[in-house]
Amino acid sequence: MSGLDIYAELGEQQEEIKTRIDDWWCQLFAIRIAAPLPDKKVKARFIEYIMDTMYEAGSSYVSDNDLSILFSNFIDDFAEW
Repeated sequence: MSGLDIYAELGEQQEEIKTRIDDWWCQLFAIRIAAPLPDKKVKARFIEYIMDTMYEAGSSYVSDNDLSILFSNFIDDFAEW
């Protein structure tokens, strides 16, 4: 396997994770709390927050439960901003 294949695979994996986070985000607002979606910049920051947290933890998988916990942490961090 060439180095290019590895980078392509990592890029695909990251896109799958971002899609999973996006789906969870939409379900959170549309189904769980029945509220309008926040600005796209907020979602982008949340995705970045999750990706950074996963990188720091050395993880390549995030569950719905993880996302719920990390969402609360994100709100806490956001409030301190």
